[in-house]
Amino acid sequence: EYPSHHQFTTRPPPGAGGLAAPCSPLRISGYIFGPGHEGIDLGIRRGQAIYAAHDGEVIYTAKEFTGYGHQIVLAGGDWWTRYAHLATLGVSRGDRVSARQSIAAGNSTGNSSGDHLHFEVKFRGRYIDPVTVLGI
Repeated sequence: EYPSHHQFTTRPPPGAGGLAAPCSPLRISGYIFGPGHEGIDLGIRRGQAIYAAHDGEVIYTAKEFTGYGHQIVLAGGDWWTRYAHLATLGVSRGDRVSARQSIAAGNSTGNSSGDHLHFEVKFRGRYIDPVTVLGI
């Protein structure tokens, strides 16, 4: 486990369950989870559907051309997830979504060198390695 000031943990506590796949197939294409990179990069095709990994509410959306680029953040129950480098956003702030619902199309917006989905997960407010709840 990383020091507490990083708010990292390598896996959720027992009984946390898993998340639905945000894209298919699930394939790590670049950076993995660790200090300085709070998520994983998943390989996608340009325009590929991106799905909500859990039920929740859209708490943030942005169309930016730096950093995360176009992005969506969901919160629901114990879960918080970020989906970044998107082409188009299919939801708006305040929308309720269900796990496996299409929420966006993938791309390479922001600080990105190629098409991929940057995916972050927090469980009860702490970043966790998405691999541990996606079954990759």
